[in-house]
Amino acid sequence: MLHEDTFEVWCQKLALPQQGKALICQIRSSPPSRLVRSAAGNVSGRYPSQKMGCTIQFESHRGELAAIYQFEHDPAVLEFYDQPGPIKLVYPSKKGKQVGVLHTPDFLVLREDSCGWIECKMEEHLVQLAEQMPHRYVRNTDGSWSCPPGEAWAEPLGLFYRLQSSAQIDWVYQRNLRFLEDYLRVSRPSLEANVADAIRTLVMRRPALALLALLEGLQMGTADDVYFLIATDQLYVNLSQAPLADPEQVQVFVDRAHRGL
Repeated sequence: MLHEDTFEVWCQKLALPQQGKALICQIRSSPPSRLVRSAAGNVSGRYPSQKMGCTIQFESHRGELAAIYQFEHDPAVLEFYDQPGPIKLVYPSKKGKQVGVLHTPDFLVLREDSCGWIECKMEEHLVQLAEQMPHRYVRNTDGSWSCPPGEAWAEPLGLFYRLQSSAQIDWVYQRNLRFLEDYLRVSRPSLEANVADAIRTLVMRRPALALLALLEGLQMGTADDVYFLIATDQLYVNLSQAPLADPEQVQVFVDRAHRGL
């Protein structure tokens, strides 16, 4: 989480209106506005976030939890808060009558260059909602989704409001993040420098080495050491390319720069 001095600098960098800054401060200093519950088809839970130093609630493994993994491992995400409190959405109903509803988005997300609310929905649910509330849920020409009344609420505050569809989620990347989290969370001694150097040298000599070949060709270290180096960015793997659980399909590089060589 951001130190208060760093937060102040961040607010100045974004030139946030005072009202927007005050709202962010309120959310940062408050507990979630509601407790989530499991419902038909969804299993709720809590994720222990190292970035936030607390547990983060989710109502769906395929929606909110996937977003949490994304926020947790995206270096451009500085902080994120679940159930950040209700906002008021005003929009015409399907019959044209003006309606106002209180709505609690799933997350408030502070990024390096922006801040705002993110609401997670399954793609098939968004299609249904757009039929029922066409002025609240709008499908864009590129297949993404927007919420005009949410954007209208957020814009004067210097913030954004975004709908995240399950169709936008990189599920291979998600699977690999979950695989590697064990190597980031388990307390273990630091990898000895000579072991790390030996593994990296092996990869450097054979660019685009298959992960399976690397694991089978180790002279020093173990498979756990290799996965630890990947998890800590000391070896580069395109985590969107193939599941780490299928090591013959995964290419390993000494770093991102060597990928194109």
